[in-house]
Amino acid sequence: MQKPAGGLSSYAGAALPVVVRCLAAFLALSIPILALNGTLFSWHPTFMALGFLGLIGGLAVIELNKILNQKQHFHSWHAIIGFTTVMLSYVAAIGGALSFKKLGFLTKLPEQWHSPVKSAHRWLGMFTWLSALVAAFLMLDHSSLDQGAALTWLWRLSLDVTSEPECTDATVVQGPARKLYPAAVLGLALGMQAFASQKRAGRKTQLPVIDVSGHGVVFAADEKSL
Repeated sequence: MQKPAGGLSSYAGAALPVVVRCLAAFLALSIPILALNGTLFSWHPTFMALGFLGLIGGLAVIELNKILNQKQHFHSWHAIIGFTTVMLSYVAAIGGALSFKKLGFLTKLPEQWHSPVKSAHRWLGMFTWLSALVAAFLMLDHSSLDQGAALTWLWRLSLDVTSEPECTDATVVQGPARKLYPAAVLGLALGMQAFASQKRAGRKTQLPVIDVSGHGVVFAADEKSL
């Protein structure tokens, strides 16, 4: 193994991202163990944790690819918004950990902070999802995706991208996206969040729990138990 030119500081600089990702992966893997208790809501942190692992893996793969091919980082809108998505996911995950009662952080906060923390987590989660969607949208016209034409076509169909890809690197920063799809998705998501917040504020009692004991599953209609 070749020794880094910068000595110990270079080793530390190279090891820090690996340590951070390993720690994040460990914390993500611990969530399903703590969360799964037979309720419907418990699948939310479980799937979010698995998705977070996928996000970390995707970031590590593209970073390694950039290094091996000696390509510049953050040279496209896809890369910039993708990095923004990763940062938002970290903050949203922290908010989720704070909101997760079994981890014990929420109970240490003043009672009046509980609702704002959960609300911030929901909004951050929504913007993370939107950012990831836009990042995927900006990558769909890249020529490398023609290797899996059928899957790429399904992606384009799901994102309402009907035009065929051009023989250029469409992800290079050269202006806003050609369609208004991301803005439409943002408006729809904001409307859904506002509607959900209004309904939540007007709800006076906790929704019932549907016990399906014959199937060994209890579907909880509210996350307060977690």
